[in-house]
Amino acid sequence: MFLAAAHSSVRILRHVSDPSARAGLRGHCNSPIAGYSTTEPDGRLGLRAMVFSRGGSKCAHARLWSETRNDPGALGSRVAAELLRQGARDIIDGILH
Repeated sequence: MFLAAAHSSVRILRHVSDPSARAGLRGHCNSPIAGYSTTEPDGRLGLRAMVFSRGGSKCAHARLWSETRNDPGALGSRVAAELLRQGARDIIDGILH
């Protein structure tokens, strides 16, 4: 029972980091935004995310790890900020919706 509960809470934490990143990017339904979250052996979350143009000629890529074990929203926000620093806003704005 404990393992099932622990597994569920890790899954919930991982699923919070991805939406936080997408919300920070303010994408639309046609925005090519990809995200993949992992749990490291030490319990920290990892989040890899990309924003890319339709043809793939432009992209922004970030891969960061949580600073604490229980703050997936902050991780998602940090990833979004890194993608925006790399020009994700221009890429997203260049896609028709």
